[in-house]
Amino acid sequence: MPRLTKEQKFAVDCRDSFKFFVEEALKATPSTQQYELIDAIQNSVDGKAKRHIATRSAHGTGKTTTLAWATLWFGLTRSEAKIPILAPVQAQIAKQLMPEIRKWHQKLFPLFKDSVEVQAQSVRFSNGNEAFAKVANADNPESVAGVHAKNLLWLIDEASGIPDVIFEVIQGSLTEENFTVVMTSNPTRVTGTFYDAFHKSRAHYQLLHFNS
Repeated sequence: MPRLTKEQKFAVDCRDSFKFFVEEALKATPSTQQYELIDAIQNSVDGKAKRHIATRSAHGTGKTTTLAWATLWFGLTRSEAKIPILAPVQAQIAKQLMPEIRKWHQKLFPLFKDSVEVQAQSVRFSNGNEAFAKVANADNPESVAGVHAKNLLWLIDEASGIPDVIFEVIQGSLTEENFTVVMTSNPTRVTGTFYDAFHKSRAHYQLLHFNS
């Protein structure tokens, strides 16, 4: 086989390692807790761990930043991929999630930067992949229906505020083998899917707890 060029080797290393992508393609320095979530997502995507991840945390621990990193990594390095990004209110999307993705897009290694276009509520990749942010509420569960892809990464921020009917729709989308569902949130409620992940449904999740 022909020897890979330096750029080709860099691209392969980014594909194979979320951690490498964050450290080298984004030049970011994750916290110890962010590394835990990075590893959890990597292991799920590689099929080495449970496909559902739940992270509980207070504000200011970097969980939204990690979701932004995951959006860029997965969209750039997987084929036939979709990345639905959900939040319970529009403000979380407009003031937190999308600005964070936009910020890290600007820091991307030049090899990748021109392959990504960040729009108001979506991210388009030159390989045909797409991430799209939506408000998830009980009045319109159909807004998150019909999402299927060979490689699927659901990113759900402030998941405690997402109604159960939305999670039922998400579950119906998991028809392919390669999927990962990541929930992050402040543990603000004692009912619902996010709460259950740490209690009666804990056997189905990789569970993380970020100390603020």
